[in-house]
Amino acid sequence: MSLLFASCYDANEVDDLLHIIAIGVDSGIMDKWRLTIQFPTLKEPSMGGYGAGGGSGQSEDSGYLSLSVEAPSFFTGIDMLNTTISRRIDFMHTEAIIISEELARSGKLGEFIAPIVRFRQIRRSMHLFISKVPAMEFINSNKPLIGTALSKNI
Repeated sequence: MSLLFASCYDANEVDDLLHIIAIGVDSGIMDKWRLTIQFPTLKEPSMGGYGAGGGSGQSEDSGYLSLSVEAPSFFTGIDMLNTTISRRIDFMHTEAIIISEELARSGKLGEFIAPIVRFRQIRRSMHLFISKVPAMEFINSNKPLIGTALSKNI
C-alpha cells in the first residue's frame, strides 16, 4: 500500500504544459466571447526574419504565438483550445488580461470576470488592461521591447 501512495501519478512535466503569458477578451461575432491567448514557442527567435509564419497573425520569429477562439464562456473556450493544442494550457504564469474598451463599456465585463477570479490557476495579482483596440489586435502586436522575455515587459 505504501508504494501506491508514494507514486507521482499527477505530476506535471514542463513539456506537458503550455504557459499562457496573456489572455485577450473581446465580444465575439459568432459566439458570446472571443478569447485570445498568447504563449511562448520555447524556441530561440531567429534574427534573420526568414522563419515560417504561424499562429493567428503572429510569426514564430517573435518567439510568441497567439490563438483565438470564440466560445460561450471562458471555460468552454479553454476546453476548445485544449483540444487543438498538444499541451495542456496552464495559467499559473499569466501576466495580464487584456479587455477591449468596447467590451468594458458594454457592461458585460462582470459576467466574464466573476467565474475567472474563482479559477484556481488565475492569480488575483494579475494585471488588467483595457485596450482601445480589440484585445486580439493588441495581443498580436504585443512584442518584447528589450530582450526576448515578453513576460518581463508586461
